[in-house]
Amino acid sequence: MTIPAELRPWPSLGEGERTELMLAYQPVLDSKARTCSSDRKLKRMQAFLRTRGVSIMEAEIRSPRRDGRA
Repeated sequence: MTIPAELRPWPSLGEGERTELMLAYQPVLDSKARTCSSDRKLKRMQAFLRTRGVSIMEAEIRSPRRDGRA
């Protein structure tokens, strides 16, 4: 599988595309050893998304909830 030269940022994706990517990522996640390391989790997710032409940063994962709750 080739990696696209230009990655689309996670926030630029629509909700449906994000959901599809997360559903596709779940079997990959299930196949990996469990970890409590947030750095390792982020790196794994970034590697998966990179193969699909998407980038994600830690701040985008930890962004405030859309409904205004903490």
